[in-house]
Amino acid sequence: MPAGVAAGATVTPARATGRTDTSATHRSSADPHLRRPFSLAGLPSFGPFLAYQCAIDIGYSAVTAADEDECVVPGPGALDGISKCFADTGGLAPAEIIAWMRDTSHQHFDRLGLRFDDLWGRWPTLIDWQNVFCEVSKYTRLSHPHVAGVAGRTRIKQQFRQTPGAVDYRFPPKWGLPAERTAVLRNQRAER
Repeated sequence: MPAGVAAGATVTPARATGRTDTSATHRSSADPHLRRPFSLAGLPSFGPFLAYQCAIDIGYSAVTAADEDECVVPGPGALDGISKCFADTGGLAPAEIIAWMRDTSHQHFDRLGLRFDDLWGRWPTLIDWQNVFCEVSKYTRLSHPHVAGVAGRTRIKQQFRQTPGAVDYRFPPKWGLPAERTAVLRNQRAER
């Protein structure tokens, strides 16, 4: 079993939790919702991760029924973050580790006594956990520079600059969040 940062953490394969298809290459051929956007992977300069990112972005719109929690393609930052969090993944693929985090994160927050404020009942999805591991990769370059990870990166590309005013966060309508937090398209604003 993987030796995670959290003592006593146990990784259970996604297939054991009832969620089996975490690989986008498998899901894209079987899932009509994700197949079309993910087919960008066949275009020049589009590898699997960039195509996946574009498919996720398209999936936030109303033009497709794609669900961002259907599959995950770990990017280079997530692969590095996973390697920094787990000394041993128990033979699980990176996509399975991400699915395991999604499926067991409630238990870990409870076990560690951490309160997690979700978005009005919307728990993080596969893409969210993929992003968490990517952020781990970046933040640990400064906080734990001695932990190299698989990428071996040490440089931070940009420094944080605080926005002078408050950020008015808006989320995709598909998420079903409160109307005051939901994005509205320009042409829909004119109709209101």
